Amino acid sequence: MKTKVLLMVGVVCCAFLMIQGRVADKNELLKVVKRDTSAVSYSGNIKTIMDNKCYGCHNSQSRGVKARIKLNLDSLALISKVNQLSKLDKIIEELDKGDMPPKRYLELKPEGKMTDEEIAAVKGWAQKASDILMK
Repeated sequence: MKTKVLLMVGVVCCAFLMIQGRVADKNELLKVVKRDTSAVSYSGNIKTIMDNKCYGCHNSQSRGVKARIKLNLDSLALISKVNQLSKLDKIIEELDKGDMPPKRYLELKPEGKMTDEEIAAVKGWAQKASDILMK
């Protein structure tokens, strides 16, 4: 009887310690995600540009699977720091080449064309976010 009670107390203690470890790990993960998201978040003018010119194709619900895979703005803040840096560099590269928004898209929606000022603003945001992530 005494052995069963001790065994049961041991099991309860182990379960408690495992739960505590999981809570600590989850809290640590939330701190990391929170720290990294500040660099890739956007507001004000950049949010307006991204919402009007990019988000339609680059979101979790987009019908364009290829665009969603290449850049999903809904999950950008949740991916690893290395992947965030890669995505930000790719944004700058695509804007430099003039490939975004794609010509095929602009044929259907000419209002999606980005002005030189909008391109410069998004590139500046991406570069600043990259610099923050590199610290």
